[in-house]
Amino acid sequence: MKYSEFKATVKINEPQMSVERRKGCLYVMQGNRVAMTIYTDRMYEMRMDNADLLDKPKLMYSGAADLAATPLHDREEPKYYVQVIPGVSGFLTQNPVDGALSIGSTDKWGPCDPLKTRFNEAELEDIKERLPQINWDLVDLIPEGK
Repeated sequence: MKYSEFKATVKINEPQMSVERRKGCLYVMQGNRVAMTIYTDRMYEMRMDNADLLDKPKLMYSGAADLAATPLHDREEPKYYVQVIPGVSGFLTQNPVDGALSIGSTDKWGPCDPLKTRFNEAELEDIKERLPQINWDLVDLIPEGK
């Protein structure tokens, strides 16, 4: 199971809950209370923290167990570099703080470089809606690691 599939399951079956990923864990939360935790740095580990917050605890436990049993490398969606303009500085970048999009290099200037340079398919669909002036048929999507 992919992280995005689990998030969609939560959104459909537990609309009052949110899913947050931080510090090696994926949390299903209501406000600031954690209902369940799935570890993102190892397989087969999860826990129910406050099952009473869930409307459908058995269904959510089943989905969380599927995610926890998925190998770590299979949980992520494929990501792509988005080359809008030919050349080394023609790639789409995003500031994670304000979501601003710009064109630049895929090079990182160090561990503190905040610009996002890789996007999954769901993020690309959102970006396409935000930037309809780009002819997306001419854009090159380069798979991460190539």
